[in-house]
Amino acid sequence: SGLDPSNMRVTAIAKTTNDGGTAVFYIKDGDLYRSDTGKKTGATGVAQVFTDGTGSVYAVTKSGDLVDSGGGVVASGLSSSNTRVAAIAKTTNDGGTAVFYIKEGDLYRSDTGKKTGATNVAQVFTDGTGSVYAVTKSGDLVDSGGSVVDSGLDSSNTRVAANAKTTNDGGTAIFYVKDGNIYRSDTKKKTGATNVSQVFTDGTGSVYAVTKSGDLVNSGGSVAGSGLKAGNPRVAAIAPTSNDGDTAVYYIKEATC
Repeated sequence: SGLDPSNMRVTAIAKTTNDGGTAVFYIKDGDLYRSDTGKKTGATGVAQVFTDGTGSVYAVTKSGDLVDSGGGVVASGLSSSNTRVAAIAKTTNDGGTAVFYIKEGDLYRSDTGKKTGATNVAQVFTDGTGSVYAVTKSGDLVDSGGSVVDSGLDSSNTRVAANAKTTNDGGTAIFYVKDGNIYRSDTKKKTGATNVSQVFTDGTGSVYAVTKSGDLVNSGGSVAGSGLKAGNPRVAAIAPTSNDGDTAVYYIKEATC
């Protein structure tokens, strides 16, 4: 107990063993803890924590440092109030990862410490693979090098875009919200869902959205639930329900009187 429910990056889940064991890494009184031990990991003054679903755990401190779970500083100068200021992506087939982060509007990667090419960046996101995309302050969807995929996105919406696998061999597409419609980057066509407030995926082919009226819908617009709070970026999440890849959406439904 004692977590800040208004902090959208107050918790994150990471694998702790090769057989799939996990722990929740969470912030309490500025310190980073892990649920399997109940002990502090070493990072202090923490504003947000994030993982890639593997054993990689990083945090951004209130002073703007990017640190590992033990508190080792990777980079400085990040915005601790931007919940999409950093994301972890695989860089090798054997599981090596790098943090892609925004500093003074430029996108950097932690394994080289160098800029990737994208500029004027508002948010960065990945799907846990090597796919890294960003949304610029002017509303362009760009790859890590800065090449424009599409324009007209709302850069203030932290759920405006998400990556999803489109093929078994790891091909991905970005599903993004533009003028209330969901589009996919590989076809540049609408998927069918309308009046959309936010879109999210689990890194597989599962794509869901929350509409402005509070419906939970799939990418085609079919309603899966209702009564959600559209302004909450953590109102829903996708999780596997079986080893063969079936998934379910876990969502929060507003209390009704």
